[in-house]
Amino acid sequence: MKKTFILILVMLMGFGLFSFSQADETRTIARKSKVITADEVTSTQGVTLYKVTGYANAANAVYGLYNASTLGAATASTCKVEGGEATQYDSLPTLDFGDEGITFSSGLVVVTNGAYVTIEYI
Repeated sequence: MKKTFILILVMLMGFGLFSFSQADETRTIARKSKVITADEVTSTQGVTLYKVTGYANAANAVYGLYNASTLGAATASTCKVEGGEATQYDSLPTLDFGDEGITFSSGLVVVTNGAYVTIEYI
């Protein structure tokens, strides 16, 4: 009886260890969040942008996100996302680009005028 109990206990432990040893197929990649309050180069390498939101710290606050690796290369032709808010202290509209996001292959430059921009990216 004692041997049967030990055998069952060992089998249960073995099945428990086996179930923990398998990789979780639903794992996700951790995303980064960053608040930007002034013009900056966020990344000089390619990134994927998933969400943009923010806060209008001044009246007529605007921002732009550029597919560029330097501030000098942030031009109208490299602008991928832009937004703004007319009223000071209001939230900027949230832009959610879903699970696929938007790819910035050259890098990510954020230019802001009176807006605090929060981005979520990899």
